[in-house]
Amino acid sequence: MLLSLTFPIPPMLRFFRIPLAILALIILARPAPCSVPSKNLDDPVSPNALPEVRSLLDYLNSISGTAILSGQQEAMNYNGTPNDTDFNTIQRISGKLPAVHGFDFIHLTDPANVDSFGRSLQKIPDLVSAWTQKGGIATLCWHWKAGAPRRSFYTADSDFNLQRALDDASSADHAQFIADMDKVAGELAKLRDARIPIIWRPFHETNGNAGATGGAGAWFWWGNSGPDVFKRAWRFMFDRFTRVHKLTNLIWNYNPCEPAGAIESWYPGDEYVDVVSFDYYSPYHMATPEVYQRFRSVVRDRKVIGMSENGPIPDPDAIFANGTTWAWFLTWNGFLTADQGNPEALIRRVYQDPRVITLDKLPDVYHRAGPAPSILVQPASASVGTGARVVLSVVPKGWSPFSYQWRKNDTNIPGATSSSYVIASASAADAGRYSAVVTSTGGSVESADATISVASSPQANPTGFLKALSTRAYVGTDNDVLIGGFIVSGAGSKRLLLRGIGPTLASRGVASPLANPALELTTLSGTVLALNNEWWATDNSSEIDEANLSVGSQLPADSLDAAMIVALPPGAYTAIVRGAGFGTGVGMVEVFDIDTGSSARLSAIASRGRIGTNGEPMIAGFITEGSSRSLLVQAVGPSLASPGAIADPNVTLTRYPDGATVLENDDWYPDTANREAVIAAHALGGTPLGVTSGGVTDLNTKDSAFVVNQSGGAFTAVAQAKGTADGVVLIEIYDVTL
Repeated sequence: MLLSLTFPIPPMLRFFRIPLAILALIILARPAPCSVPSKNLDDPVSPNALPEVRSLLDYLNSISGTAILSGQQEAMNYNGTPNDTDFNTIQRISGKLPAVHGFDFIHLTDPANVDSFGRSLQKIPDLVSAWTQKGGIATLCWHWKAGAPRRSFYTADSDFNLQRALDDASSADHAQFIADMDKVAGELAKLRDARIPIIWRPFHETNGNAGATGGAGAWFWWGNSGPDVFKRAWRFMFDRFTRVHKLTNLIWNYNPCEPAGAIESWYPGDEYVDVVSFDYYSPYHMATPEVYQRFRSVVRDRKVIGMSENGPIPDPDAIFANGTTWAWFLTWNGFLTADQGNPEALIRRVYQDPRVITLDKLPDVYHRAGPAPSILVQPASASVGTGARVVLSVVPKGWSPFSYQWRKNDTNIPGATSSSYVIASASAADAGRYSAVVTSTGGSVESADATISVASSPQANPTGFLKALSTRAYVGTDNDVLIGGFIVSGAGSKRLLLRGIGPTLASRGVASPLANPALELTTLSGTVLALNNEWWATDNSSEIDEANLSVGSQLPADSLDAAMIVALPPGAYTAIVRGAGFGTGVGMVEVFDIDTGSSARLSAIASRGRIGTNGEPMIAGFITEGSSRSLLVQAVGPSLASPGAIADPNVTLTRYPDGATVLENDDWYPDTANREAVIAAHALGGTPLGVTSGGVTDLNTKDSAFVVNQSGGAFTAVAQAKGTADGVVLIEIYDVTL
């Protein structure tokens, strides 16, 4: 049990060809940790999202930049009957119908909108179903009427207090908040049961009239308490809709207004948003390219961007010329008129433009096959002795779910149908070529061959090894996230439990823990292999729970901590912990070996983070088993020669659980014996210390480092800043046992 141990880095790098020093430098030099190539769309954020959701989301992404979906919002009839006025007008003028139909739950929770039996008169699911049966796309918003003196969505006409609804479970506001939300969820569940995906736009125009960071004065009550309360409300709804009501058919649409800084300040977080959108009522048809580019820079091309409301219809000539490639537009009801800037000639030209997708040109957006899968991480060849436990694994990319079939010498292996294949005790009969065929809705792909050779002598595994690693530090925004690089070495793959811990740290006495950590696993080059936010929402949550129990550190069933189980072949990887929705606080990244019998080993970790902020140190914890290990422990700052690096760190190694100091160091160079031991250790791994200028290297830096011998046990290395300074530090723990 690591408790508040942190992120260490012990490698046996002589068995692996990537120097950990290079790993450390790449970790330090990485830009924004979530930077990904253009059009690398995130998976749907709803746990267990319907395949139709993925299909529609992928379609929206696929047309971005080359076409735009036409859309129209229907009038919000009180009794929910069809209102085709604007649609009939478009068809009369252009001979076309929009591809996207906007609906609104505005009257659903209105007490006056019921029949004699108390049933709502609004029949949105029936109308949505009828539209999607024509092949159209549906988007749904909710002008949520709440509070007294009369139910209203306008702040000026409602006394509803969102913060009270979230904080006081005994309040009338909380009761109404839950009751209204559950009523809407019941309607959305009807569409889920019909397998109809919805672009769901709750809390729209969230910061309207409130600016980037303000609250009071917002025109809708859900924005009047400011961005922090709004983000809590969004996440509350997301949790209730996905976890309680099991709504798997929603594409979550975040819709701020345009002031600079607003999209960032009010953003609920990547883990809660599928698409972002902008409402546009300017008298021009250019669709403000500067707003589009600002939205795009925030979501880093990982989210679809749409125009969820407009008055003037965007001119295709203008938007494709200036790069404002919204996925769709949606003219608001009552604005499809010449006096609102939309003369008939414009409507005709837009709807007949070949770049504008109308209902008749819309393909089957709900049952797309999707792209064929590809292999992100190939299974690794291995040479082992008899009796070795060998794990082969593959990491695919594409539309899940995936199915697997392992093959030996081009012949299917019966029952080998998971992402990993285990040879429990290798013998001569297990030698051969192994590959995995991965299949999804888009097709199949076969991995590269991994060759297993088995010697006649028994497998000789190391008598000592690293069992668990962790790092705790302050998590900020942008580049000030917690980044841990680690190496898997040896034969075959290693099965690991990775965790990003925040809320649970409070029970361990940590002040200001990260409220909602998000965990990301990448290759050394930055290719994203896995993401998680809220471990319980995964398909394999029971497996994670069992793994948590096996390492002696369970997570509460409803915690916002993140976790994943992965099987990784030899290679260098990066685990990143950041705050969902730009949250900050103390976080921890953990790596546990949950298959210590395999021939592969955890061999190295380097962690980068900020220390000194609020007096917070970086704490690296590790557990060793077996024979004594020789460990290089470093807190690197000056030798990084990087802007923002800490100028003078120190490092202390303590034993768990008594906290006794094993060894400490401040300034590695002056102590001659220590300096020689550290330099000798660098031949086996670790970031060489010293600053080079003009071809001359000055070793007399204020980095801290030492070499220590320790047998099995749990240990903590603490890197701290001198004085009141703060900055980035790289903490490393290397196994340099000869």
